[in-house]
Amino acid sequence: MESVLLIEFLKLQEYYNVIFEGRSFEIIGKDDVGNLIGEDSEKVLFYLETEPVNIRYIANDLQVFLKQLEIYKKYEEIEEDYLEEYMQAFRESIKSLDAGAFKEESFWSIIEEQMEIGLL
Repeated sequence: MESVLLIEFLKLQEYYNVIFEGRSFEIIGKDDVGNLIGEDSEKVLFYLETEPVNIRYIANDLQVFLKQLEIYKKYEEIEEDYLEEYMQAFRESIKSLDAGAFKEESFWSIIEEQMEIGLL
């Protein structure tokens, strides 16, 4: 998969384990600024921010997250005139894959906020 949101997934043989904020994660990816994508023991995905240290929920599993990234990629092609209309469809599409995607301070809630103010 090509890079989306500047996230790079590791090859399976490159996965490694870390203890982050007292919790165990298998690291499966990273972004361009050193934040990590980690799976917990139940295969739930989290965004592990390194500065400041924070753990954000991403998705209930990797396959869901990959589908969500495909939905996000479509956003990158939307013309500004259609952005507001698309944002509602974007949110509904992401939530249809994982009802918890937009819980407070989750990965997707932050991405949505950045999209709305034009940072992404």
